[in-house]
Amino acid sequence: MIYFDNPTKTELTNKFFSVNIMTAKSEAQRAVTLELAEANIRPLPAEAQKQIADKLLAPQLNEPKKKQNNHIRVRQEKSPKPYFFHR
Repeated sequence: MIYFDNPTKTELTNKFFSVNIMTAKSEAQRAVTLELAEANIRPLPAEAQKQIADKLLAPQLNEPKKKQNNHIRVRQEKSPKPYFFHR
């Protein structure tokens, strides 16, 4: 068996730039970018928030209440008899 005293280029690359390390770095970078973007966003004024809430709630308030029928019968069809019962 041959042993190398000096690590090969592939071993060094895999140690410092493994898939796990590169994935973790890209996820961390994405998280920081999102946090910075969210920090720059200002909330909507209260009036605008109320208008949006009213638009979202309007269809629910205007709908007539539907009857709830908890006793719905499901029609069950008879399963055919197995072949050996047929004459």
